[in-house]
Amino acid sequence: MYRIGLGAPSALRRPLLLVRDVVRVLGFYGGRQSRQYMRFVRECESRPGHLREKIAELDAKVAAGGPLSYYVMPSAGAKEGMFQQVNALVYIHLVMALLQGRVPVVDMQSEKNQYLAADKVGRENSWEYFFEQPYGIGLGSIPSRADVVHGHFRTHWGVWRGDPARAFGMRDETRSDLYMLCERFVRPNTTTARTIDEHRHALFSPGDTVLGVVIRETDYALQMEHHSPADGQIDYTAQIQGALRRHGCNSIFVATESRKVFDSVSAAFPGIARTNPREFYDRYYQDREDGRALVLADVRHDRENDEYLRGLEYVTTVFLLAGCDVLLGTRSGAFTAAQYLNGGAYRHVSTWA
Repeated sequence: MYRIGLGAPSALRRPLLLVRDVVRVLGFYGGRQSRQYMRFVRECESRPGHLREKIAELDAKVAAGGPLSYYVMPSAGAKEGMFQQVNALVYIHLVMALLQGRVPVVDMQSEKNQYLAADKVGRENSWEYFFEQPYGIGLGSIPSRADVVHGHFRTHWGVWRGDPARAFGMRDETRSDLYMLCERFVRPNTTTARTIDEHRHALFSPGDTVLGVVIRETDYALQMEHHSPADGQIDYTAQIQGALRRHGCNSIFVATESRKVFDSVSAAFPGIARTNPREFYDRYYQDREDGRALVLADVRHDRENDEYLRGLEYVTTVFLLAGCDVLLGTRSGAFTAAQYLNGGAYRHVSTWA
C-alpha cells in the first residue's frame, strides 16, 4: 500500500485510504506494532549502544548504494500539531525504523494536515517545507517495488506524560539516545534554519540568560486528556517571577498562541519579555462561539500561504524555546519537544505548580 496517495490514481486514493484506516481502527496493525515497539525499547534499555550500532549499520548500507528497505511514518492527522508529528517521530518511529534496518521517511503528503493546502495533498510533502528527511530520501525516491513498512501513528502513544524519556518507559540511560536521535534526524531545512537564526539574533544578546515560558490558553480550556490545567486558572506571573529569581534569568521568551497572554506578560515584566513575530490565535474564542473552530487547527488567518506560514512560525517558536536556559510552563507538544531539542542542557525544567 506504499503508493496510496502518491502514485495511485486520485480515483483510487480515497477508497484505499479508507480500507487502510479501517484496519487501523480495528487495532490489528497498531496493536502488533505497539508490542514490537515495546520490545525494541527493552532492547535499547538492556543493550547500551545498540541503537547507535544499528544506525551505523544503516548508514553503511545507504552509503553503499545497494537496495534498501523503508519505513514510512504517516501524518499525525488533519488537525494535529507539528510537534505531535515530531514527538512521535523521535519517540516511536525512528526507533521502529532504525532497529529494523529500514530508512525512515516522513509522509505528510498522502493525507490532509493543517500545514498542507487541500490542493497539494498527494503532490507535496509538508514535512519537507520545514525539515530535511531523516536520510535525505523522500517518498518520490522510494522504488515502486521496494520493501516498505507503513508505521501506525499512535503506536504506544503516550508522548504527553511529562518527562520525554520516562513517557515511553525509557530510563535515564536511554535518554541520551533520544537527544542523539533528535540532533541527527530532526534537522530544519535551510530556509527554516535561517529563519530561526535570524529571530534568535534579533531577540537575544549573547550574554542573555533566558527563561523560556510556554503558556497555552485557547483550546486548552477544553481539558483534553493530554492537557495541563488551563493556564487561565494559574497565576503564571508569580511563577515566572520566582523562576527569574531562582535561576538568575534576565530575559523571558514567551511561547504562546495568545496576543492577550503575551501582552499580559510584557506588562508584568517590561523590557525583558520577548517573542518571535507571528500571527496569534485570539480569534479562536469568537470562531468557537460561532461554530467555526474547536481547536487551533480550525482557525484560519486571512493571508496567502497560511498553511506554510503557521507551520514555520510554530517550528521557529519551538526551536527558539529549545535554545533557552530554563523551561517553565504548560505540558504540551511544544513543551515536550523543546526538552529533547535542547539536548538536556536546560538548567531546570518544570510545569506550572
